[in-house]
Amino acid sequence: YSIQHFIAQCSYESLNGSLLIEGEGLDKEKREDHWRSLSYYPWIGAGYIQLTSEDNYEAFSNHMKKKGIYDEKIYDKKFNDKIEAANRIAKVYPWESAGCYWSIIRGINKKAKDPGVHPNSISEMINPKEKNSANSSYGKRAKIYGKVCEYIKKTNY
Repeated sequence: YSIQHFIAQCSYESLNGSLLIEGEGLDKEKREDHWRSLSYYPWIGAGYIQLTSEDNYEAFSNHMKKKGIYDEKIYDKKFNDKIEAANRIAKVYPWESAGCYWSIIRGINKKAKDPGVHPNSISEMINPKEKNSANSSYGKRAKIYGKVCEYIKKTNY
């Protein structure tokens, strides 16, 4: 069940793979205004699961270093262009960052393996700030999860 949850969350977070940087698709001025409005700016969302905040960028960088990949453009206190860091993750490490966030940073995989876990519980682990929001995406994420499960069942994967 964890793969179904992972696919569903990645699908929602990245608009089915079409949005690997938060605000992508907006014109430059609107995108920059959007970014500046974020509480985690300049560490904007990047990857199939939108990695945000300095702590998460640093954790992902440390994870990659443990794997022998030293890329100062992911996270380095001396590297000043944070937007370039998001671009780097989106272009080079979109799956690696999603997998790291899923299994290392948030530890979601263990919970997602439980066949009885509700998609909202997984969504809350991905985006806990939305739990009590009137604009919560949890219902949309659950619907995508249902479609992923139907597809996998139908195709016998």
